[in-house]
Amino acid sequence: MARLTPSIEAALRAPAHPMPFTPRPVPGETVASYLTRLADANHMKPADLAEYIWPGLVRFLRRHDDFGLGRNPLPTAALERLATFSGRSLNALGRALPTLSITGGNGVSGRAAAACRSCLAHRAVSHQVLQHRPSHQHVCLRHGRWLDDEGQTQLFPVPEVIHAQRRLLRLARHRTSAQLHYAELSAREVLRRWHRINRYPELGVRWHRRADSLGEDQPDPDRSRALFYLVVHPEAVTLASMFASPYWQPLCRAVSLDGNPPPETPQLRDELQRRFSL
Repeated sequence: MARLTPSIEAALRAPAHPMPFTPRPVPGETVASYLTRLADANHMKPADLAEYIWPGLVRFLRRHDDFGLGRNPLPTAALERLATFSGRSLNALGRALPTLSITGGNGVSGRAAAACRSCLAHRAVSHQVLQHRPSHQHVCLRHGRWLDDEGQTQLFPVPEVIHAQRRLLRLARHRTSAQLHYAELSAREVLRRWHRINRYPELGVRWHRRADSLGEDQPDPDRSRALFYLVVHPEAVTLASMFASPYWQPLCRAVSLDGNPPPETPQLRDELQRRFSL
């Protein structure tokens, strides 16, 4: 890392004031992600900046632990110092960085994952940004990107995946986060097991076709879960909406407990064939 410039050294010794370069926070960004960008923009080490804001902040920075930071909130003086360094008000910073929510309590919800690269380019952000988003938000609908830690695949060759994400967001309005989370986990696990035993060959054909459209190898959850979850997303949403319904929720709980697909009663088989057009 480059040597601190005189202006930065002066800023760290003097009462807090805005740093020479103050990049805008991305909505939902983690504290560690924003501190890293703020430090990099001013040619200093993120740990040095974190130490000056609040000595206890360094350990959360190293682990990217916004959940831990939410349980151990920054002192008011540290919040004010960070806001001053960033050139923003406390309220503006709290709106952008959910961990620092000024409304009280922990503002963090969802996991921290890489933000859409196209969204960042639109904001003229060249660094990788980690942001909190709901566990069911797999697609940037504005740019048609699959959002995953292994990559951000363009989905325009498989529009049904984008349509499925819209259905999932509609479902999220009528279910709790926990209901939707377990329904999705159960749906993915069932589809993974079906793929392994080739339970429904018609579904396998669909998944292979989508992988071909994306120029990818055939989906194999044992080699790349990211690709597998992408190509099965329409069916996963269909199955999740079924598992999230009051009638089928006991099945969802059974799957989440033992990891096995539910026993296919005639009623369940008829329902699956209807929903999947088999």
